[in-house]
Amino acid sequence: MNEFADLFLPDAEGATSPDYYDFGCSSGGNLAFIAGFLPELKGVGIDINEAKVALAQNRGQEAIVRDILKMPESKQVDFVTMAHFLEHLLSTQAAGMFLRKAARIARSFVHVRQPWFDADGYLLSKGLKFYWSDWRGHRNAMTSLDFHKICRDLLAKGEIASFGIYGRGPIADSESEMVIPVDAPFDSQKYVETLGPKPAVGFEIPVFAEILVDIAVARGAESDANRRALLRRLDMKLPVVPIIESAGHCWP
Repeated sequence: MNEFADLFLPDAEGATSPDYYDFGCSSGGNLAFIAGFLPELKGVGIDINEAKVALAQNRGQEAIVRDILKMPESKQVDFVTMAHFLEHLLSTQAAGMFLRKAARIARSFVHVRQPWFDADGYLLSKGLKFYWSDWRGHRNAMTSLDFHKICRDLLAKGEIASFGIYGRGPIADSESEMVIPVDAPFDSQKYVETLGPKPAVGFEIPVFAEILVDIAVARGAESDANRRALLRRLDMKLPVVPIIESAGHCWP
């Protein structure tokens, strides 16, 4: 039997097929987040790390161990999410492979959310850094330009219908606890005084906590109720600002 058959076929008891996949689900945090406002949807988390999948399962989430890049490229679910996953990969090229796979599996849309790395050089020039930008586990610090290149190529090849890239959670100055001194140890967390003093700087460029990438796989995906619910929920918790949108794409 195909090792992936249990992902998208009803089992012997008639269980429903999943509505969405969460790629790189880790311990199930994004599955729990979506279940909090879309409880009627069935999400399946997929990760290659057995220990993390076990954590997700212990939290009551449905999750399985699979090599995502070996999954069949049939339209299996309404949408695919990737939350704080791609930055853990080895390269932007690898991230592009996962984005392409997601676009080929999702019928409607793909949603990506991860830390903001665009401001790393600017913060460095001010003697600062984001704490997540100096984590050893964050090997792939993708910027909005990196995402644009990948999405532009998928659009040109007809694999997606449109896309938008957004900043979430504007950060105005170095008072933010997410900003720490550049000399703070790697793998630090939010700012505490024991990390030492940091310069007081008002930021002169757009700086955000997260980057969001919204990809419409099929035309008409902009009106997908699940997409609207997900994006509006994120916008409700932290403001979202457009960075660039392809022709015909818009935030709901």
